[in-house]
Amino acid sequence: MFSGTAETNFVWQNKLDGTVWQNYMLLGTQWIGNPGGAPFGVGEVPRFLTNSALESFMQHQSDATCLGCHSRASTDAGQPSNLTFLLDPAS
Repeated sequence: MFSGTAETNFVWQNKLDGTVWQNYMLLGTQWIGNPGGAPFGVGEVPRFLTNSALESFMQHQSDATCLGCHSRASTDAGQPSNLTFLLDPAS
């Protein structure tokens, strides 16, 4: 596991101590590491990362990555929402 992912889990599991969410953990994280060049295509590191249990419907898509999907997130007004679907239903 990437050290940044492990650290994020540690911080949030402690903040959520005593709740059912304390047991939730990220298994992987993805970030922009190379803005558009080889070998990472559009820049995601790692290049491919999805939740194969919850997102099995999109495994065949070329942008089936965390950042690929979340880059399409927008507000109800159609404005970019900084990678979060909380401001509008996921589509």
